[in-house]
Amino acid sequence: MDSSIARVGESVIDFLPRFNDRILSLFPSAREAELSLTKSQVRALMLIRKASGQTATELGESLCMTKANMTGILDELESRSLAERAADPGDRRKLRIRLTSAGRKAADSIARELDRRLEERFAPLPRKDRLAFADHLASLSELLDKL
Repeated sequence: MDSSIARVGESVIDFLPRFNDRILSLFPSAREAELSLTKSQVRALMLIRKASGQTATELGESLCMTKANMTGILDELESRSLAERAADPGDRRKLRIRLTSAGRKAADSIARELDRRLEERFAPLPRKDRLAFADHLASLSELLDKL
């Protein structure tokens, strides 16, 4: 085995728990957001906010979820009037997902809370380290897209 592959494996094993502990834990919980949503529903809400008009399949791929799980999440978001499925004008077989005004308001509230928490967590770091962190995450995303 190529030693660079082994190094990647070791780095991933080391990185993921630390990333989860220090960054993903900053995301507001559903209880704090007063929405009574699961973490998966919150993640879906935030991804729809970022890229409105995705199909359920595209959203599921972004969240690494099965079609069945994605359907359940979207059903729940729709039942709470936070998201809606709308027919694609170019292809009636496709449904596009978008936030309702209540969903936009909820997602904006979650984003503000996340920003507040990130500001608090990153405050001790010098500006150059914060910028380096953002640049490294962008580079990592680009590399992941190549896989």
